[in-house]
Amino acid sequence: MLDGDVVLVEVNTAGANAEDPLLRERVNMEHDFTPLASLNVPFEATKMKYVLAQNESIVGGTESILTQYTDATIEGQNVTNIKLSIVHHYKLDAFQKTMEDNLNVKTLLRVSMFFRSVAVDALLIEGKKVEVLRADAVDASVAHGVINSGWSWGAVPPALPDGGWDKRRIDPQELR
Repeated sequence: MLDGDVVLVEVNTAGANAEDPLLRERVNMEHDFTPLASLNVPFEATKMKYVLAQNESIVGGTESILTQYTDATIEGQNVTNIKLSIVHHYKLDAFQKTMEDNLNVKTLLRVSMFFRSVAVDALLIEGKKVEVLRADAVDASVAHGVINSGWSWGAVPPALPDGGWDKRRIDPQELR
C-alpha cells in the first residue's frame, strides 16, 4: 500500500471445521475443483478431501481448511494429494498485528458484528510510506485481495530472482 491508501479488509475469524457439511455440497466441491476441471480431469466427489491444517499462514494461531484431490491423471502422469485451495481462519488480534508489522500499515478502525447470524470482523487499514514490499509479507489470499482491489499497486509488481517484488512503484498507466 502507498502512503494514505485505505482498504477495508474482511477477516475470516469463524472457527475452522473440516467436517462442515457446506464444504461437501456439490456446488462448493465443483468450485474448489475448478483448477483440475480446466485441465479436463473428470470430477469425482469421493476424491475430494478437506483437512484441518496448522502453520499454513504467516499469521500465528491460524487454522486453515485445505482442499485436496486424492489423485488424478494429468497429461499421462499420476499426481496425488493435489492442493486445490486453502481457507484461513484467523485470530483477529494476530491478523491485525501481522498486517501492521509486515505491511507497514496502521489500523484506523476495527469492527466486529453479526450479519444474518454470522460473525463478521473487519479492519480499516491505512498505508504508510513503504520502500520495499516482499511477496512473502502476506498470505497469498490477502495479497491477492489487496492487489486486485486496485487500491495499492494497480498491478502485480514484477518478481525479483529472490522472490521479492520490485522496489519501484508500478504506474498502472505503464501497463496500458
